[in-house]
Amino acid sequence: MNDGEIINNGQAYGRVLRRYDCSPKLAMRYCGYDVNLKSAAHELDGKVALTLFFPPGKENAAVRARKLGWIDETDAWNLQYKSSTTHWSNFGWNEFRKYAGNLGIDLAGTREDIEKRLIEFEGEQ
Repeated sequence: MNDGEIINNGQAYGRVLRRYDCSPKLAMRYCGYDVNLKSAAHELDGKVALTLFFPPGKENAAVRARKLGWIDETDAWNLQYKSSTTHWSNFGWNEFRKYAGNLGIDLAGTREDIEKRLIEFEGEQ
């Protein structure tokens, strides 16, 4: 469920980690292994906190960040995202193609064709 979820600005992310012990008004940079990420303030369950979005396949870097005090909120973030009105079925054509393309879905054919492949992909997750 977590690897490759679409969760922020049409980009695919593997893990979502947050910090509640720092001011969300100040961005932090996390550098580790093969990632260099800048945090941003995002709201989740009514709480604004610094948030890092780790790309898919960067699990080791996310594990290191957890050991440094970041809290893994991937499941809660994905739950909020899936229950929001930003589900891909509400996207316009260009945003929908970007969303599907980020997941590696074949973009050939009509929207209906791509939706079928997307539904199959989500069923495999």
